[in-house]
Amino acid sequence: MEIPVLCCRQIWPTGRLYAGRAARYWSGLSLPAQSPEDDERLSTLINHNRQIGFISEGNSAQLLRLLAAHEIDMVVTNFLPSGSDSKGLLSRLIAKKNISIYAASDFKTLKKNFPKSLSAQPLIVPTYDSRLRQDLDHWGKTNKLELNIITETQDVSVQTLMAINSMGLIPAAAHTVADDVRAGKLIEIGKLQGVYEELFLLTAQRKIVNPVAAELMKNFEV
Repeated sequence: MEIPVLCCRQIWPTGRLYAGRAARYWSGLSLPAQSPEDDERLSTLINHNRQIGFISEGNSAQLLRLLAAHEIDMVVTNFLPSGSDSKGLLSRLIAKKNISIYAASDFKTLKKNFPKSLSAQPLIVPTYDSRLRQDLDHWGKTNKLELNIITETQDVSVQTLMAINSMGLIPAAAHTVADDVRAGKLIEIGKLQGVYEELFLLTAQRKIVNPVAAELMKNFEV
């Protein structure tokens, strides 16, 4: 699923900001807590510059236009632009997470003989707008599996809800379903070797650099 979601603006002066925790969650991705040192460094930067950050969502085309126009400072995405879309943009890989298949406990017998056990099983997958969908198709062909895709959706919450209700299996990175796994709503069936979700931090080249954005670009990790 495409996740171009984190937008940091710099236009609203304020006397205080809880910025160290501003970007902990987006579109099904839970970020681990930053260290106290990270929180303190970001708070110092933002309080010094009296700038506030906002988080919003949008599709890749929309956010890249805003980024190029300097209306937003940063974007976190699993879609890395190429060609003319990447002109004037700087990017950094901040996470590379292995993808596994998750499902309700009704499907626990599929752990045996994985991944061949997935053949013809109901799969709930992202659309072809996602790099992950393309990687899944390639993985299925490589492993000579018949992928029975019953639903395509870009909405991670819809994918997860359908899986919890035993409607099918979903591909996901561990952090996106961690709460549901801990609650016993989902179980890991098996890891997809060689299939990953990558997250990138994007910013646009500027003559006057936002120090908060520069600090995040340099040090932020998932």
